[in-house]
Amino acid sequence: MKNGDRLTGNVTRQDKKILKLKTQYAGTLKISWSKVREIKFDEPVIVLLIDYNQLSIRSLSLDGELITLNQVSVSEPTTINVAWIKLIDPKPWEIGHGHNFEGKVNIAFKSEQGNSSETDVDFDYSLVYQRQWDRFKSFGQVDFETNLGQVTSNKWSMFNKYSRLFQSPWFPSVWFNIKRDLFADLNLQYMAGLSIGYTFYDSKPRNLSTELGMFYLHQEFSDESEKDFWGPGWVFHFDQFIWKDYLQFYHKQFGFLAANNVNKLVWTSWTGFRVPLIHGIVSSIEYQVEYDSQPAGTALTTDKTLRLKLGYEW
Repeated sequence: MKNGDRLTGNVTRQDKKILKLKTQYAGTLKISWSKVREIKFDEPVIVLLIDYNQLSIRSLSLDGELITLNQVSVSEPTTINVAWIKLIDPKPWEIGHGHNFEGKVNIAFKSEQGNSSETDVDFDYSLVYQRQWDRFKSFGQVDFETNLGQVTSNKWSMFNKYSRLFQSPWFPSVWFNIKRDLFADLNLQYMAGLSIGYTFYDSKPRNLSTELGMFYLHQEFSDESEKDFWGPGWVFHFDQFIWKDYLQFYHKQFGFLAANNVNKLVWTSWTGFRVPLIHGIVSSIEYQVEYDSQPAGTALTTDKTLRLKLGYEW
């Protein structure tokens, strides 16, 4: 360290301005990159640059905004700007080997007002599968309840997206979403389209991305004829830890505005706070709003749902 301290452990991650060092005496330490003077490795490690070139190094030293790398196969040290370092000791899938699979599952206690007025329990999931440049995301919700043999709630939805990543914040995506809500007289709704997105932040402390594209929307109702729309759609995703690693705020939104019907607007948003507990168990409180400016029959335009959720993430 720059103050003369010497720390021994395993470097588990260097992401942006934070170095994570796993020690036997104090657990995993999060160390500000600016406080580090030098790192020496027992075995060579990979340094991933922002242009995705890879360097195998034995040690490194920092001096202000410059970092000097002592490579395994190069006799002379290499000095570059700190900003060129993307990751130290990246995971195999981040350099093109294997894949990464992560997700969340939740059970929620729910109080709902709108086309379904009741209190019950529902389920949702979020899955992410990623290779170096390919990423598939799926998010879904299920709400199906019976009371004395009578269905009191029959509602589910699924959002699926494939994205192709590049060495830049820009990325294209292909979307396919499907939904059913019998209490809103919606037998089936599906939406497909293409979007272009931009990632402002991509890290555990903060994520922020937006997407804009063209979509096709098809709706089938119980007592009305089918309807088809096309037009622009948008996606917004933001989450940030606002108190260390103990409290996370998040907001997601998916919207669509029909170009062939100026009165047709559909959007769904999820806003909440998530609290990691222990061993992957997470609790959260979430407020969901679903809006359709032209629902079927006497169905309401807006469904509002408050959920208290307990789940597991990996």
